[in-house]
Amino acid sequence: MAAPLVGKLLVLGGSSFVGKHLLARLTTAQYTATYAANACPGTVKFDCTSMRLAEAVGDLAAFDQALLLLGDTQPDSCVRDPARSQAVNVDGIKRVIGDLLAAGVRPIFVSSEFVFDGNKGRYSETDMPNPILLYGVQKLAVERYLESVTEDYAVLRLAKVYGGEIGDGTLFTNWLPAIERGGQQKCASDQRFSPIYVDDVVDALLKVAESRVRGVFHLGGPEGLSRMECLEALLTQVRSVRPVAVETVPCRINDFEFSETRPVDVSMRIDKLAAEIGFSPRRVEDFCHSLMAAK
Repeated sequence: MAAPLVGKLLVLGGSSFVGKHLLARLTTAQYTATYAANACPGTVKFDCTSMRLAEAVGDLAAFDQALLLLGDTQPDSCVRDPARSQAVNVDGIKRVIGDLLAAGVRPIFVSSEFVFDGNKGRYSETDMPNPILLYGVQKLAVERYLESVTEDYAVLRLAKVYGGEIGDGTLFTNWLPAIERGGQQKCASDQRFSPIYVDDVVDALLKVAESRVRGVFHLGGPEGLSRMECLEALLTQVRSVRPVAVETVPCRINDFEFSETRPVDVSMRIDKLAAEIGFSPRRVEDFCHSLMAAK
């Protein structure tokens, strides 16, 4: 069912995981969408490092709001080539924002849980960001830029997003083949976040656009959970359907090889967004139950 948007939406990064799910909820008359590297149906090419936005999408006055999903969203990729990721995630997006504001288009910027250092957890919007990942530094730079140039904007700090289709490369569906194989499953028990189902992300983004709420909001699931707690929730539902021979082996998130030390607890409170738009995302336990019920 198409969402009741008031004006036409520009979706920058329409070929992203969230972008594809968002476009599936809209009619083609409601949006124009772009891609940078991975073409998908209904999107047009836009490279924010070498193009101006109007070159790709035409007259910006045709749009009411723009959803900024574009960028390098992989922390390891960002730090491996910091010059390139700076050009994409900061410089290019700043130019995009400038073009949008000049045309009277309201920006909705999707930021990240990684603006926090992970030392505390259960972060609210009043907590001071202190990123330890370059990716988080870049996201925060854009947040600060937006705050300095306009009052009519929204920032959504997005938690870890998961889907429900095998092969989508997300948290729970990645675990299912390993569970079927059996044996030991190594999993971080110390890293905590607020995982959120992709359809709930889309619901929230559309409601933010429709309601035109302003400011910074946290967009995550209703619970702060560790990776191990997520895995155990999935295993409980799998075992309710059939026996599996899996032994979970707890470890620390930074036992894995990353280019930078990962923050440990980036769980976020979502009270502010819930109060503004009536946001009520599903719990991981309920998702896992639905996932196995559909198999």
